[in-house]
Amino acid sequence: MSRTEASTTLAASYAYCRSVTRRAGSSFYYPLWLLPKEKRRAMYALYAFCRIADDIGDGPGNSEERRTRLDAYRHSLHRDGPSAPELPALFDTLDRYAIPRQRLEEILDGVAMDLAPRRYQTWPDLQQYCYLVAGAVGLACLAIWGGDRPEAQSAAIRCGEAFQLTNILRDLREDAVQGRVYLPQDDLTAAGGTEADLSAGVPNDRILQLVQTQTARARGAFGDAAALHYWLPDESRAVFSAMWRTYRELLNEIERRRGDVFSQRIRLGRARRLWIAASALRKQPLVESLAR
Repeated sequence: MSRTEASTTLAASYAYCRSVTRRAGSSFYYPLWLLPKEKRRAMYALYAFCRIADDIGDGPGNSEERRTRLDAYRHSLHRDGPSAPELPALFDTLDRYAIPRQRLEEILDGVAMDLAPRRYQTWPDLQQYCYLVAGAVGLACLAIWGGDRPEAQSAAIRCGEAFQLTNILRDLREDAVQGRVYLPQDDLTAAGGTEADLSAGVPNDRILQLVQTQTARARGAFGDAAALHYWLPDESRAVFSAMWRTYRELLNEIERRRGDVFSQRIRLGRARRLWIAASALRKQPLVESLAR
């Protein structure tokens, strides 16, 4: 392939990754516009990889069929497997920002954990899952944004926990109906609840207590994650701030509803997400938002 052809292929791949991100309707799409162009398109490539991996995990077929497709996608990371539209941009991003392939392998390990229903007995058990599906993503983002201090990496991992716990709470009933219960069994037992309570989708006292336990845990993770703002270069602070504020507002909404995540799906409208992205440019310290 000539240099011109390679350049054209790469440009097309980055454009494809952007389209995947836009079509997904992700809460992250607007915050990404706060990054410089090169970092923004790298984030599109990373997001497209995560989105496509998730789609394989949640796709048609039984668990073994999906595992086979996921293994084939994993093989493509060795750069000698089947080509796919997002891969040239992904490989360019890995090289440009020195992202270890291990991070992508960890993300795929997290997707694989969802191929068959499983339970998490304790919070440390769930933490490992959160690391694979979200913390590893945070570390890959950190390589793009800049910020290689150990403190920044620790905050990025805690940020993944905060975001993933918020997602788990939002999808509590839908996941339970599909046989997926992510919240620690120890916490469920302590609240006196059952998995039947979760799948029934009725916000009884037992389940509300369980949700409140998890929102308190998520608040702690958000508080620790907020420190990442100070370890990032100026050009990357706004995007992290917008992402943090978006997910913190989702958790705020869960708390405003006193833990009722069953009656109506927790979501933020487009106007609200745009406002949060714009407000991130004011560089207001995240700890102030947390205290509200």
